[in-house]
Amino acid sequence: AMEEETDEPVLETLEDIRMTFPETELHAAADWYRTYFGFKTLMEEPGFYMLTLYNSPNLILECAPRGNNATSYEASFIFKTNREIEELRTYLSAAGAAVEESRDEGFAWFLDVIDPFGRKWMLLREKETI
Repeated sequence: AMEEETDEPVLETLEDIRMTFPETELHAAADWYRTYFGFKTLMEEPGFYMLTLYNSPNLILECAPRGNNATSYEASFIFKTNREIEELRTYLSAAGAAVEESRDEGFAWFLDVIDPFGRKWMLLREKETI
């Protein structure tokens, strides 16, 4: 019997999260999240994207109001992954992300990443229990 090859998604779960971008970066950010994190487009309008993962969480990307360049840079959530941390580190580095730190906390590994748009992501890979 042949084993069927599956493409393991980078992120497994995510609560709805909203990020704002300067108008000049919005489309590029949406493309990056779709290409490298596996998001799919639910809705796209001028200045607005609603992206989703396979199990329906939403990532809402909007243009920052004119004259307001305030953006959210810290990781608001811990995102779960089933990918191996070293594989993920290599993959995201090649995609243009900066890996800040990877650490073993006993029950799980954590990977802190900054995407090409300055947003921080914290990825968790739980250890298997016996």
